[in-house]
Amino acid sequence: MHIFRLSHIFAGMENTIETNGNKAIKPLWQFPWGYVESFFIAIALIVLGFAIEFATDGHGITPLSWPYNAYLTIIYLNIVILSFNYYRKSMFIRWISGVPASISAITIFTFLILLMGFIKQNEPGSMPILDKIGLTHVNRSWPYLLVQIYFLTVLGFVTLRRAVPFKTKNIGFLLNHSGLWIMIFAATLGSGDLKRFNMELFQERVTSQAHDAHGKTYELPIALRLVKFDIEEYNPKMILANKVSGRIIEEKNKTISIVDKGFDSEIGNWKIHVIDFIKYALNKDTGFIASGEIGASPAAYIQAKNKLTGKTAQGWICSGSNFMAAKYLDLDGNLLLAMLKPEARKFSSKIEVMTQSGKDDTVLIEVNKPVKVEGWKIYQIGYDEEMGKWSESSVVELVSDPWLPVIYAGIFLSLAGACYLFWIGKDKRPKAEIMSDEL
Repeated sequence: MHIFRLSHIFAGMENTIETNGNKAIKPLWQFPWGYVESFFIAIALIVLGFAIEFATDGHGITPLSWPYNAYLTIIYLNIVILSFNYYRKSMFIRWISGVPASISAITIFTFLILLMGFIKQNEPGSMPILDKIGLTHVNRSWPYLLVQIYFLTVLGFVTLRRAVPFKTKNIGFLLNHSGLWIMIFAATLGSGDLKRFNMELFQERVTSQAHDAHGKTYELPIALRLVKFDIEEYNPKMILANKVSGRIIEEKNKTISIVDKGFDSEIGNWKIHVIDFIKYALNKDTGFIASGEIGASPAAYIQAKNKLTGKTAQGWICSGSNFMAAKYLDLDGNLLLAMLKPEARKFSSKIEVMTQSGKDDTVLIEVNKPVKVEGWKIYQIGYDEEMGKWSESSVVELVSDPWLPVIYAGIFLSLAGACYLFWIGKDKRPKAEIMSDEL
């Protein structure tokens, strides 16, 4: 219905063409097609995609995996190359490899990419109507698929048109456009082979089962065991809190103070001086003492003075842990001085890796420093935050993306094209000659 209405709107429009300096009116859908026909096709594709998505209740598409995506690649490439080889002089091929089709494809593809950026992805349920038309999962929706096929087809024919006959002056153009085509095509077809799992590791336990984003369990060809978990933490922060409600009292444009020995700060109307600070301590009968035992937490001996009343208070505060209660300093009956739990600065896991090929190795993984093992990249992503430094488990992410080298090849070609164009400099030919090459 939407496409039918759009066709009536566009049917009332006319193309203006120029022949020998005279302007003439060309009926719609008469070759050569121009911007009106090109944008109508692009908009019709995206509307058709939304309609299919709505009719299928927003289920989207399931990406093909190996070897079916490879078969589809071969079929698609043959269709494009053979069509160009045998029908390159046809009006349709001249249109799809021309400027109007290129502009419409770039515009509609960019539009979908922008929607992907403005609308939260992979969070179904927030806006049901957006779920139904695929806007909460754009990269696996029917509109994205149809528009991407249009974009890649146009890009492919544009590249072939510059490649045949081959001219050295077109090397930069060919490298750029073929690299872009390879990147997008490989990223799309390779999505079906992309595997991403989370695995929780424990000491003295070998784990080969992992879970995907939907909680489904998989048996992987790789097994891991946690040897040791380590964490580096920032010094904790001090806050003022209401004794009755427990609400943190914050002052505008002021940051929460960080605890350290000898540190002076002002929180509200109170001047705070840190007399002593112990990074990890246990509360014993004699007071807080440094300890490396499980459950130790930061503790500080504080001296506080009210700037308005002159009232003073001093004593220990402690952030506490699962094994030891937190300790607060009572300031004036209504306010408490408290210490937050320290935030992680860096955490890492030493893990033992066992593969089906018999490889057994011990590696260290940190946040943003993954380790690659037989096609799998292992990322450090979490730990038992309740236990903190004393966590006996570690959460890692395992990612397998066999199409990634192809994507890198496309990036390399695009960079090579950019370098080539930079090297040869700006084209000095007359503008009319450049436009004739593009057409």
